[in-house]
Amino acid sequence: MQIEIFSKVKDPRDLGKVKHELEDVLRMALIGVLCDCEDCDDISDMVTDREEEFKAAGLLKLSNGVPCGDTILRVVESVNPAQLRASLDCCRGHIIESLCGNQVIIDGKKLRGENPRSPGCHGLYILNAWVSETEICVAEKPVDGKTNELTVLPSVLSSLWLTGALVSVDAMGTHRNIAEQIMLQGGDYLMALKDNQPILKGLTESIFSSTTPISVYTTEEKGTEELRREPVQLWIRHFWNRRNVREVARS
Repeated sequence: MQIEIFSKVKDPRDLGKVKHELEDVLRMALIGVLCDCEDCDDISDMVTDREEEFKAAGLLKLSNGVPCGDTILRVVESVNPAQLRASLDCCRGHIIESLCGNQVIIDGKKLRGENPRSPGCHGLYILNAWVSETEICVAEKPVDGKTNELTVLPSVLSSLWLTGALVSVDAMGTHRNIAEQIMLQGGDYLMALKDNQPILKGLTESIFSSTTPISVYTTEEKGTEELRREPVQLWIRHFWNRRNVREVARS
């Protein structure tokens, strides 16, 4: 029996003229995204090539065959985005029941194919919360073009149950209020420090300069096959364990 992933999504079409089930069309769109399809025509072609496999696995019914790319696009554009998001959130909850013990990576990404100079280009940057162990995005929010990631970071964190999770952010999010919010939500934080906060960076370096690292991790990064002339870069990372860092926390 096929479990309905998109049961929360209301079908906006005239049911008397419907040929393809809404569940099938939305599942095809989801499968296409996961399989890195370029567009809806690519999704339709892929499912056509593997129609019997998807049916045998119980992923798709396809009672009236495979819908074309135009049909997939038209259906996806017509459904309620909030209902679609609720269904995907529910599906994601079955995969990740808890963030405890996981690393949650906060990072902003520019949408592929978007041109910031194009007229009416909104939602160019998306702030994501990404679970490294499962490679699944658990929260996201668009960043307004007139602001930066820091303005939406608190709301992204508020949408997550962070108890027992390690939240890592880049230098943009290294602020006291962000650290306090993560701790209040029961999580731990790992923040990057750069020259944009010279006082805090200098204080942190001075605290750890007199200690011995508990371990040393060495990695090598080589050039690609096409660029063999690039030299090998050697990175040595030192790890410290300091319990008394209240001086940094107050900064």
